[in-house]
Amino acid sequence: MKLREMLLWGGLLVTVGGAIAIGGLVYRHRTITYTPPELEVVEITRSQLEDLLIPVNYGGLINQSLAGDAPSLRRLIRLARHTNGGGAYGFGAVLAKIALQIGDQDFFAAIQPLSSPELGRLHHFLGAGFEYGVAQSGLEDFADQLPQTYTLTAEHAGIE
Repeated sequence: MKLREMLLWGGLLVTVGGAIAIGGLVYRHRTITYTPPELEVVEITRSQLEDLLIPVNYGGLINQSLAGDAPSLRRLIRLARHTNGGGAYGFGAVLAKIALQIGDQDFFAAIQPLSSPELGRLHHFLGAGFEYGVAQSGLEDFADQLPQTYTLTAEHAGIE
């Protein structure tokens, strides 16, 4: 039996066709080469870290947001960064309906701690939500229905 590949978890020892790799070092015919790992360092907030590490219960976040729970609403809004393209319409419709149910004043208060990029992104999602999901209710104008929220988010979206 020929053993061509071996993986030992402790030190990450891999042999393939005569080459031996330990960590990032490759030993081949007495030649040593080193390949540094490709890392990207980005700053994230604690809530963003929790979003990455803790499983998301969308239904629970939506229900808690509809009940006026501000931290749940902010967490739901922060998940928008994982949504783009056509998904923005459905997600925006959910956010718009939550905002309409809890009211502009409570929604506005809940979004105050969001960062500028998050507020700008929220503006576009709510705009898409009013265009797509709320329009069937006869409530088509984001600025008229949620004036405080519109003003705050438009400022961060670069809209005058």
